[in-house]
Amino acid sequence: MRLFAHGDSESLYAILDTFYESTVENVKELEALMAKEDILDIEKIAHRMLPMFKQIKAKKVVPILEKLEHPDQYKLNKPAILSLTKEGVYYIKELLSKLKVEN
Repeated sequence: MRLFAHGDSESLYAILDTFYESTVENVKELEALMAKEDILDIEKIAHRMLPMFKQIKAKKVVPILEKLEHPDQYKLNKPAILSLTKEGVYYIKELLSKLKVEN
């Protein structure tokens, strides 16, 4: 991330703030989609979130988002997708709480 921000601390914090805010919104969306059991839109949100989580090397979250992005590839049925989404939301919230404290 520092390389992406060209070593500029202010830019790094701006990137992290944007990441934090967009991730909070995405988590809210995922929670609403879980309640509606809308697995197609869960795929879309996972696709949207995956690049940044790869960028920050979120080792617990990336494999979950990859599976949610392509559930057919992993032969996931609706209950498995919903369960995996719940697990992903948990780890994302855990990461956000650490990010907020460190930032």
